[in-house]
Amino acid sequence: MDDGAPDTLPAGSSEPVPLEGGDRTSATDDESPGSPASSRAVAALVVLVVARAAVHAWQGAHLLLDDWSIIYYGRLDFWNALSPSFRTSRPGAWLTLTVVYGVVDAHPLVLLAVVTALNALFVVLVYLIAARYLPTWWAVAVPGVWAILASHTSLTVWGSTLPALVALCLLAGGVLALQRDHWIVATVCLCAGALSYELVLPAAGLAVVVVGDHRRVGWSRRAVMVLALGLTGAWMATHSIYPVTPEVPSFSDFWDSLVGRGVLGVAQPADWLRLALEWLTLLGAVVALVAFVRGERSPDRGPWLVMVGAVVVVLGATGWVNLPGLVLPLGPSDRVNAVSALGVAAIWVGIAQFLWMHRLRALTVVLAVAACSVAAVGQVASMASWSAAGEDVAALFRYLDETFPEAPSRDFVVGLNHIPIVHDGVFGLGGEGFADPAGRVSMGDGEGSVVLAGDPQQLVGSEVGTFVDWTDVLGGDPFPIELLYPEQPVGAAQAVADGGAVLFTGWAYDPSAPTESIQVQLRVNSQTLTVTADMATPPTANLPAEAGSQHGFVARVDVELGLQMACAVAINIGAGANVPLITTGGEGPNTAYCTGVRP
Repeated sequence: MDDGAPDTLPAGSSEPVPLEGGDRTSATDDESPGSPASSRAVAALVVLVVARAAVHAWQGAHLLLDDWSIIYYGRLDFWNALSPSFRTSRPGAWLTLTVVYGVVDAHPLVLLAVVTALNALFVVLVYLIAARYLPTWWAVAVPGVWAILASHTSLTVWGSTLPALVALCLLAGGVLALQRDHWIVATVCLCAGALSYELVLPAAGLAVVVVGDHRRVGWSRRAVMVLALGLTGAWMATHSIYPVTPEVPSFSDFWDSLVGRGVLGVAQPADWLRLALEWLTLLGAVVALVAFVRGERSPDRGPWLVMVGAVVVVLGATGWVNLPGLVLPLGPSDRVNAVSALGVAAIWVGIAQFLWMHRLRALTVVLAVAACSVAAVGQVASMASWSAAGEDVAALFRYLDETFPEAPSRDFVVGLNHIPIVHDGVFGLGGEGFADPAGRVSMGDGEGSVVLAGDPQQLVGSEVGTFVDWTDVLGGDPFPIELLYPEQPVGAAQAVADGGAVLFTGWAYDPSAPTESIQVQLRVNSQTLTVTADMATPPTANLPAEAGSQHGFVARVDVELGLQMACAVAINIGAGANVPLITTGGEGPNTAYCTGVRP
């Protein structure tokens, strides 16, 4: 530069930003801000992302939640795997999921490869953006830290987050294009990203205002970009697939999801470690921001990067604002941290840069190694939770397919004990109707059904279906329903073959109405019969004296030949809930609540 040139240049200038401070003379050309992209840096980031994916592949990649329904309905109708409202609200997301799942189908390792490729693209784009302002290896550190944080693990392992990854890549690509004065390309990328996942819209809006050379991309062109993003945002707001009820989130939960549990990757970490991460990050950020306010604003000094990170954290918080029901640990919902996690990475790297430039280099190395080690362990732990959740689903359908003849033609209601299938907030099936498509993809498309129940009412609410408890699949004792409903009915049933029928005997009694005879719903495969337990109570019931002696039942249900799964439900008449009775007596197979009978 000429001697009269300013010390700093407008954002987006093609000239490098000169280093200030103690290391001005130590930086080589390829380490200076604005230097050409380093192939070593790009390779290092790609290797990091691929290594992370390799760990998860070794742990076990599986299909979860939305994956099943997209695959199943895509098989039935390629272009209508997702609802019309989804296609209207998020056309970019609709196109991404339709095409990828329609081509890849039920191959989790291939889906993981696609997810990994987009992650690699995103971190490289972020590096290219950061390299315009930061020395090379500081620029590498920002996306590198983002890649090892567990605060958004769904983006690392789950194919259904592909729209969010596409949106992030389009956001980064748009920012990079704007840095290089390609404002039309930037506009298309930023709007397309928002139409894929609206979380990137606030960051895109700010980028339009502050990124790039304002002499080359003037305010008239930026106004056009703002208008385009505004129209995109209006479309998203008026065609939202979720009810939008904005609410200021709890800062403690938000911060915990980013730098507490979001780093440690588990639901119940050691409190001292979680709080240390949260408070040390907050303290370092405040100190750096104070330095920024006091004039230490060169991009290579640290406070500038912390300021940028803080802004990105706030911009990425819109997911929390629009989804006030978020509960820690976030599990599959942690994709809402996609943008804010990049801000946290910038804050961490900015703090390290600040300490380094103030000659606290030993402390910087110790803190960096400790923080990155903890984050890497947390990432591995979080990915393991996703693997375990996916294995639960695979185990369920292996169990059904191997235990019951012609399983695809049978009806199953799976519950009740959901505790074993939640792994640090991650679960493989939810109550949104994913279980039935999962069964059809896993076992074959038959006339049967699979319903997932989360409480006793959901378990017995389905008119047909063999009750299968998660402990039948994973081991352990059935869920103690009496802990939820102390005044629930009690009883027992037996079912045996009786010619061409199933003969039920047993008793049922409601403690909240001890003298009344309650009804019992008997189930045999897809048939149901409701009887009243008003016969003599079997001696084995051992009921209290005030109950009387008329709580027994006997009933015969005509059936076809072959395996019949017999179950019984006691109908509550007072406080409590309808509950399944443990039914025994058949030849098997048996579940926690049902028995197999072969007339």
